[in-house]
Parts: sequence; C-alpha cells; structure tokens
Amino acid sequence: MINNNLKVGTRNNLLPQDSSKIVKNNKIIDFLDKFIKDKANLAYIYGNKLTGKTKATTIYIDELIEKNIYQNIIWIDIKNNKPQKEQIIDAVLLFILENKEKIDEEIKQNLVKEFIEENNNLMVLDFNEYEIEEEMLKFIKTIVSKNKMIIISCQNVKTYENELPKNLKSFENKEFINIEDFKKAIYETLEFHIMTENNEEFINNIYNLTKESPFVMTHILKEIIEKNKYGESLEKALEEYEKVRKKGYDKLLEKIVHEKFNSLSNLSKKILIIVSCFKFSVSIELVNYICEKDITSNEWKNALKECYDKALLTPIILNTPRINTNNFIKMIVLEEINNKIINEDELYNYIKYIKETLVIYRDYLEVEDKIKILNDFGKEIFSKNRKILFRKNKRYRGML
Repeated sequence: MINNNLKVGTRNNLLPQDSSKIVKNNKIIDFLDKFIKDKANLAYIYGNKLTGKTKATTIYIDELIEKNIYQNIIWIDIKNNKPQKEQIIDAVLLFILENKEKIDEEIKQNLVKEFIEENNNLMVLDFNEYEIEEEMLKFIKTIVSKNKMIIISCQNVKTYENELPKNLKSFENKEFINIEDFKKAIYETLEFHIMTENNEEFINNIYNLTKESPFVMTHILKEIIEKNKYGESLEKALEEYEKVRKKGYDKLLEKIVHEKFNSLSNLSKKILIIVSCFKFSVSIELVNYICEKDITSNEWKNALKECYDKALLTPIILNTPRINTNNFIKMIVLEEINNKIINEDELYNYIKYIKETLVIYRDYLEVEDKIKILNDFGKEIFSKNRKILFRKNKRYRGML
C-alpha cells in the first residue's frame, strides 16, 4: 500500500503505528538524525530481539516523511519465504507499477535499476533475526551507491564488515535507557519508589538485567513487585530472572513471553494465537469474525486492550484497522500451543482447532503485497470454506 498524500511529497508504504505507549529510544533517533545529514549512505542498527530497534526507527521515519526530504521512503520487512533480493524488487515495483505480475523478469530488473538511479529514495530493511544473503549483500552495495539505506538487524555488524561499504554508520542498541534516567523513572513511580527506596544495589542489579529492553524491564518490575506484595523479597524475586539471563538473552525473552501469554484471558489468548498464524498484519475485523464476538462489546475491547497493555500486539492505525505482533512472539506463542496437552482442557481443543484452520487456509490468508484483497475478501474466504472445515472437524462444530 503506497501512501500518496498530496500534503506530503514523500511517497511511502509505512503503516501508521500507535506510538502513544512506545518508550522512545532517543539514542536511535539521534543516531538516525545524524545519519540523514551525513554523507554516508548506509546505516546499520543492531542489537538483541525486542529491544525497540524497529519501533524507534518507525517513529523517526514517520516524522521524516513529513519533512519531504525524499521522493520515496520504502520500508521492507524481510521474511524467509523468498530470496531477499526478490523481496526488495517486489517492494520497489509497487512504487512503479500497479500490476507487476505481467512484466518480464528482465524488464522488472531494469525498472528497479532506473528507479534507484533516478530518484531520491530512502530504503529501510528490517531483517529481524535473519542473516543477510550473499546476493542481497551485493544488491545493497548497488542500492547505496545512489540511495540512502537503513538496515535493522539482530546480527552484529562485524558479521558483514567485509561485504558492506566501509563508510557505513553503525549503532549497537545496548541500552535503551541510561542508569540516571532509569533511577529517575523508578523514583518518580510511587509504587516502584516505595519498594526500592534505600536499595541502591537492587536498582543497579535490575538495571543491568533489563537495560536493553523496555519490554523486559516493565514486565520484570511488575512481576517482582507483585511477588513482593505476597511476601517474597525483591532480591529473591529478581534472582529467578538472573538465573535465566545467564543462559542467554533469548532464554529470558522466552520466559517473559510465556509468562505474559499464560496470564492472558481466554479470549486474549485466542486473539494472539490467530494473529500469530499470519506472516503479516491482519485486519481486526477478520480476527473478530473468526472469534465470533461482538466487535463493540466490552469483552472484545478488554481482550484487545489486555494484549496491547502487555505489549504483545501492535495496533496499526488505518481506516480498516489492523494488528500485528513481533516474529519472536509469534514463534513462542505457537510453540506454547504445540506444547500443551490438548485433551486436558477444552480451551486448548478450541485453540488447536483455530490454529489448524488457519494453517489449512494459509495460502488464502497470507496475501503478500495484497492487503486490500485480504480486507475485502477475508470474510468471503472463510464463509465459503466453513462447511468443508466443519465436515472435517465434527468434534469442534459450533466452536468457530
């Protein structure tokens, strides 16, 4: 979806995000601001998963669009479903053609080359945890010879130091907040302040454990305080997380996502599982249709709010609103369901059925580059196939 706002000269494909609850990573924003003004054409932002790299970059790009510096800003979330270079070409072609399917491959290549050479573009490539493919590394050099590019990755920049341009600007997202600002935030929050007063060592320990990620920090602080209310010492409550952290940052993230998921209401769990079955964002209307709930009811709104409050879902502000979740959260949520003993609880029979239903029709629902089609025909797809599904799954008739 290309945004062609007449008031904003920069064409872009950035989906509007609700940034009201995002803890801004000012270090990344400052880094990007300097990069845009610098002569270097490649910026590389890296760090652990769920540390706010993508969200901070989104906030910055959203503001940059309003400044009309570039003709085009192209944001590409790299997936593992096709070669990375092809994903770039497909994304660029959306800025050139309405129907790219009928164009010969050689013509596509030439159109993209011409677009790169003749326009003032900025590309943002979010690689998530995926490694950059060899052919893609060569293509990046071609692009940055004429255009600016921002890469977001979990991979250390040193992994590609021999393949990427030498004059690139890199930023390692180690600490989203410094110790002074962290202490200030603690002292300004009455509940946190009362429990940490005159306990400098504890504050330093929790800072060292969570400084990389607001997602991790807010969860651990709330859990520790909750346990303290029922008699467990702050140090003992923190010790559990410190033991997991020694096994690696990903292990700590897994533990936290599991805890967040298991604390959700039944409806919130269903919503998160459905969203996790999609590679891309999904319309709230379609998720609601699958759940068969009144979209105006408090039950539905509270279930969504619970997922938002726990930072498990991200709303996308559009005329037809959509929701998405982080790839790492998707993986953990689906693993959580796969590991359940299904027959012990009818809730998980229901959840398993939803998951299997979406897997069966994944080809219909995961419509790459065709968000409008998914919005318009998502309901129709389900309506046409429900009878078939129910014949195959008599046990769950009436549940979906």
